[in-house]
Amino acid sequence: MEKDNVIEEFLKHLKNERGYSDNTITSYRNDLYQFKEFVAYTFGKENLLKIKRKEIRGFVEYLIRGSMTPRSISRKLSSIRSFYRYCVNKGLLDEYPPEGIKNPKLPERLPDVLSEKQLSKILDEWNPVKPIEVRNKAIIDLLYSTGLRVSELCNLTFSDIDFRERTIRVLGKGNKTRIVIFGEKAEKSLKNYLSTRKDSLKWLFISTRKRKLSRREVWYIINSTFEKISLKYGVHPHTLRHSFATHLLNNGADIRVIQELLGHSSISTTSIYMNTSFKNVMEKYKSTHPRA
Repeated sequence: MEKDNVIEEFLKHLKNERGYSDNTITSYRNDLYQFKEFVAYTFGKENLLKIKRKEIRGFVEYLIRGSMTPRSISRKLSSIRSFYRYCVNKGLLDEYPPEGIKNPKLPERLPDVLSEKQLSKILDEWNPVKPIEVRNKAIIDLLYSTGLRVSELCNLTFSDIDFRERTIRVLGKGNKTRIVIFGEKAEKSLKNYLSTRKDSLKWLFISTRKRKLSRREVWYIINSTFEKISLKYGVHPHTLRHSFATHLLNNGADIRVIQELLGHSSISTTSIYMNTSFKNVMEKYKSTHPRA
């Protein structure tokens, strides 16, 4: 073939055997036909099965010169890799052309963080009465007090909570269990919420339909709550996790302690908060030193 049909055969494979969505398949189609058009025009090669590494490198350089973002280039490279992996697996090629081609380096993105004053003001002045809002405050207070991942929060049960020690047993990534601590204000919010519960379900946080909350529901609760009570847009569960870690670091907590509380297996994952904290130090220096 091409085997003019090789791209379409690959796309059928993604749909029928891999179960990819129509939107994802459309992205693959656009990426691959853009690549095909480029190598045909630039290198005079119409057959993608005749492509070598240098043509793929040329495509990457073309995208970079066109000021495409590293993230978008990486996505297009992913489409090309998947396509040629398919070709090799089907016996259409003996060699894998993208071998050794690396993604462009992504710029380091610092996590979104709310300031300590912002969060304290919002949570201290918010005194909900309706049971659903009492639940929502307990969720936000607990996420900020513990740095839990949203999936960890959704899976909490009553038996995981120890109010006497103010600790929670958490099942994190890789089925690793850890103990996290929550503060007095989170305890108060939790107890207020539990006083509204009249059911016998084991899950700590449940929906109005009396089932365990989903990650999507928690995301919506946090996003809509911050929009409503503070006119802050784009706040999500990980914003609270990032704020938890950054505020601990700003106030002198050891990076290893933060690593343990967050459930990071590697200190390098936690070290991104060092950058956020240093940025905060620089801002304070510039605003307070007389000769800054």
